[in-house]
Amino acid sequence: MSYVELRTAFDERASDLFANSYTLHQAEKITRIQELYALALQVLPAAEGRDDADKIAATVATILHRAYSISSTLEQSEILRKRLNGSQASVGAMSI
Repeated sequence: MSYVELRTAFDERASDLFANSYTLHQAEKITRIQELYALALQVLPAAEGRDDADKIAATVATILHRAYSISSTLEQSEILRKRLNGSQASVGAMSI
């Protein structure tokens, strides 16, 4: 695939992930992030030799960081939700 085709696929995958990240199950998110990383590993070599290769690498890195951040944020939210539910259960047990 050419750089343009790979970059288009990468951008579409990233856009889909960002738009749907809060509705996806964790396993789905992980799979989509892995697919995004795999595409990045194809985009970067395809961009070598281009005048804007450094800018492309920086943009790809930024997108990957954002994908990781979304995943990490959702994991932390889930941990906090479980802790909150656990603390409410123990408070409820104490009031009985």
